[in-house]
Amino acid sequence: MGRMSDRRSRQPRPRGNTANQSGRVSHAADRLADCIVLAARAPADPRTLAAWGQHIGVARGTLRVWCRAAHTPARACLDFLRLLRAVQLSQGQAWDLFSLLNVIDERSIGRLLNRGRLKVFLQRTRPPSIEEFIAAQHFVERADVVDAILKRLAGNT
Repeated sequence: MGRMSDRRSRQPRPRGNTANQSGRVSHAADRLADCIVLAARAPADPRTLAAWGQHIGVARGTLRVWCRAAHTPARACLDFLRLLRAVQLSQGQAWDLFSLLNVIDERSIGRLLNRGRLKVFLQRTRPPSIEEFIAAQHFVERADVVDAILKRLAGNT
């Protein structure tokens, strides 16, 4: 038994979401998903970590720590949530990012979309579905975080 555990400890850990595959809960992913989905209901575009934190009742530093615990950059999470909010608000309506995001010009929207490899969304006239957005985006790539967000969006918390 000692030799077997020694061999396992030397093997590299698999990347991605091993917690869900083994049945364990990723509390960091769940906590971050709660923060993202709650903030996606904000009445105004949360442009900064401070605005995001203010909307959900936590400090900017706390958000950074929670993002780090989920192995996802805070800026990427903020960008993801801003576009998720825009996608949710635009369902059944025109796809007008200038009305949905607090941005000054097309270059700002272009940079935001480029960070998530979503530049093709700029030329659209109809909004993407939430599922299409989540599948196409590259802001949040951890499977456990994406799964937790999808569960909360579906109402299966």
